[in-house]
Amino acid sequence: MAPSSNLDSLGIYPRTSPSSSSGSLDIIVGSPSSPPPTLVSPRVGQASVDDLQFQMNALSDLLNKIQLRSQAELHYYVQRIQELEMHATHAFEHVSEVQSYIEQKIVILEANLRMAKTNLMEAYEEINRWRELY
Repeated sequence: MAPSSNLDSLGIYPRTSPSSSSGSLDIIVGSPSSPPPTLVSPRVGQASVDDLQFQMNALSDLLNKIQLRSQAELHYYVQRIQELEMHATHAFEHVSEVQSYIEQKIVILEANLRMAKTNLMEAYEEINRWRELY
């Protein structure tokens, strides 16, 4: 088979130009139209579509219920946390009051103890003086 016949079957034809003696190849774009795309999945029946739609609606309803329940639970726990924060604040206030009261009592008791010690020493001195006299 001659080389030009192979090129002819591919749509490539030699052409000679008047200015040059060498031939060049032109590709003729005449490709046939592409075939229509084939369906990848088989056709789905209306019953299957209805079933999927029903499932989608049921899942949507379930999601809404879960969201509402989650919001209610979140609100409940936020309230409990706020209540606990208030209780903690009040507890710290009471602890602070008790601590202040105890500190004041310690100061008073220390002063009373010093005074009692002084009085006791004076009493022993008085007893010793009376012993010396009699």
